Amino acid sequence: MSFGNKLYGPDTCIFIPAHINTFLIFKQSSNSGLPIGVAKANNKYRFGITGSCIGIRDFKSPVYDTAELAAFYYWEKKLEFAKIIADNQSSPVIAGALIKYIEDSKMFYLSN
Repeated sequence: MSFGNKLYGPDTCIFIPAHINTFLIFKQSSNSGLPIGVAKANNKYRFGITGSCIGIRDFKSPVYDTAELAAFYYWEKKLEFAKIIADNQSSPVIAGALIKYIEDSKMFYLSN
């Protein structure tokens, strides 16, 4: 399991539980022009994350002055949630891959 992987096979893929797969979906409004997870809120910006697999239905952030700052904190919170999920995994392979996937995603999306 690695961010951007398009090669599917026994050496490049692992089966993961459905709740982790759902957590890894990054939602972005196709016409907003805002970073993933970020929404406009009265001339400011906030992010939201669903972490239902760890008992958090909808996490709404405080508001931030810029979309970039909201995006940065989105990825920080996403990584925090990923670590909670990883701590509850019986498979160290899945736990490690989950953290690496979120860290790689964060680096990719914040650099673009």
